[in-house]
Amino acid sequence: CEVHAVREESPMKQPRKKGPMVRDPVRGMEVEDAPEAPRALHEGHTYLFCSESCRERFEETRGSFTGGSGETM
Repeated sequence: CEVHAVREESPMKQPRKKGPMVRDPVRGMEVEDAPEAPRALHEGHTYLFCSESCRERFEETRGSFTGGSGETM
């Protein structure tokens, strides 16, 4: 007698819509402009980061990484 595994199918998940991508000013990585992305405000501009450690590094040096990338409008 052959045994067959029955696998329960999970309901299809809707793919999450991605937000616009911006560049992390510290590492230069592409980062999704999502609500949970770490961010910092500097001279009237909001910058997004790939991690909390990059945000902290940016905050410590205040502006040494600015150059237009990583900004949101």
